Amino acid sequence: MRMSALARDKWERPDYLARTIASVPSVASATSESGGHDEQEQFPSLDDMLDRYFFVPVGSQVFDRAKPQYRLAIADFRNTWRGATVEVPIPGEYDLDGNAKTKKLKTVDVWLNHKRRKTVMAVGFKAGGDEIFDDNGIETFNLWQPFDRTERGSDPRLFLSHVDFLFGDRSEDFLDWLAHIEQKPGELPHTGWLHIAEEHGAGRNWLAGILSRVWKGRTALGFDLVGMFKTSYTDDLSGKILATVDEIREGGSTAKWDNAEALKRLISTERREINIKYGRRHSEHNSCRWLIFSNHIDALALDTKDRRFNVVLQNERPMDEEYYTELYAKRDDPHFIAGVATMLKERNISQFNPGARAQMSVVKKQVLEEDFSFEDELADELIEKWPSDIITSKTIAELMGAQVVSKRIAHILRNHGYTKLTKFDKHRCWAIRGGRAWNRRSISDKMAELEKYPYFGEYGRAESYLASI
Repeated sequence: MRMSALARDKWERPDYLARTIASVPSVASATSESGGHDEQEQFPSLDDMLDRYFFVPVGSQVFDRAKPQYRLAIADFRNTWRGATVEVPIPGEYDLDGNAKTKKLKTVDVWLNHKRRKTVMAVGFKAGGDEIFDDNGIETFNLWQPFDRTERGSDPRLFLSHVDFLFGDRSEDFLDWLAHIEQKPGELPHTGWLHIAEEHGAGRNWLAGILSRVWKGRTALGFDLVGMFKTSYTDDLSGKILATVDEIREGGSTAKWDNAEALKRLISTERREINIKYGRRHSEHNSCRWLIFSNHIDALALDTKDRRFNVVLQNERPMDEEYYTELYAKRDDPHFIAGVATMLKERNISQFNPGARAQMSVVKKQVLEEDFSFEDELADELIEKWPSDIITSKTIAELMGAQVVSKRIAHILRNHGYTKLTKFDKHRCWAIRGGRAWNRRSISDKMAELEKYPYFGEYGRAESYLASI
């Protein structure tokens, strides 16, 4: 074109393209390269683009507000709509009839340079939040979208009866917890649920499947919790408001105690680190609740002060085959799913307290008793009998028949109120009584306290001494 007789000098001016695009009226029509009527309908108009798409300068990404889970690099966005063009007026140029002359430009180029283009500085997730929210001072596009609850659906009584079968006298509490997810997805409660069934085949997978359909795309179904502890990858939790775990049993393994603190943080932390295997680590608002299933009483390492898990033990035998046939016929029925969602949306949860601690039920006490070990008994005995308020790690290991104070033993000690002290004079110690106040005491005070144990510095005498007092 620049070699033709129609070439214009003004094309070379740096302000010409931007000024021309800025003058494009929003009613300009989109067409395809070939101009065919059928093809025109495949492309968004300029108005559509201005309304639907957000541009994120960091990484030059484009987000579709209608499908926020999908993102495109600007180059891919151009390729997607490369056939879309728009007629724009040429400023100051008219034909013989006095009509403004027009020319075709790529719709993407016009959108990208348009003053009405929507731009945000970051993308994040905040369940229940506005489309654009302030995330620590950064204007952020929210990947959350409310669920469409326009259909009321069919009778959810089968769902309610099955919850009653699984959760017994705690079913109303569990339903309140579920309804809170539906009604206030961004308000994270301080508790999760551990459901223990003595027999397989009770229908817990059906329950998880229904919930994953109620909150489609926002449920981490069958999440591998133990695998996450091993790899630290948490990308499957990104943008989720519920995670279900099909089976967990860590038993008496060291990993059980290693993972106990990490699990606590997963449940109640305000923000969650998302560690992606093949991507950039980032953080997001934590809105994910936890529903864990197991067939074993020693499923999790819960301590006597645990306030995060409600525990249910189901010891009834599974229902007959006809019952489960009816259940699973409803799993993929969209009217039934809509009915469950409507029930949760309309349930009265005025008495539900998201900050309440988990109940110390009879079943939970059973779980704690299952975990109560020789080391637990010894920790209690030391609190009652040991002559000094602080004790060396070496003496604790000797009493517990270990080489060192392992993570498992350390977890037990903390569970009983012990405090690990800062190393002093080459001694690693724990405070049995008095806690962190001992860190502020002088070395001489701490050494004097240690020497209240008459065999301090000797090895092999602690067990017989404890038995004698």
